[in-house]
Amino acid sequence: MMGFFRKLWQSFKREEQTETLQNEVPQKSFFLYIAEITKVLTYFRREKGISKKDLELVLIDNEDQPAYQVVEIVESLIKDLNFLYLVTRRPNYFEEMIDEALEEYGLLVVVLAELMEPIPGNLVLDTRDWENHLDIISPISYNTVINETPA
Repeated sequence: MMGFFRKLWQSFKREEQTETLQNEVPQKSFFLYIAEITKVLTYFRREKGISKKDLELVLIDNEDQPAYQVVEIVESLIKDLNFLYLVTRRPNYFEEMIDEALEEYGLLVVVLAELMEPIPGNLVLDTRDWENHLDIISPISYNTVINETPA
């Protein structure tokens, strides 16, 4: 008898989970952006006609995201960079990464409290605009909301 109730309960939970998944709106994820950051950078670099060896990247920190996520972006790009300007109001979060970039890769990182005129570097990657960057590199628009109506 207990087996019957257990099976009934499990089938009820499965139906509830299925309904929950169907009602959820697809969410954009900053982690997807981190995973695709090399493609994003390559796209923008090619659009501007900048070779890897001439790239001087200006990375604007998205202070709405945890600092470790921006560090992950830098770590993903570090091998392809010769010079990096990091625009942030929280430089103490990036000290260890900056030291490591210089020691292990010879990458000079200049920290700026705000973007100045004229803009340093030759390519700006603003992580505050990350959702639009994903739309650029993907055939599927990440800003499109999919509405499915039950039949």
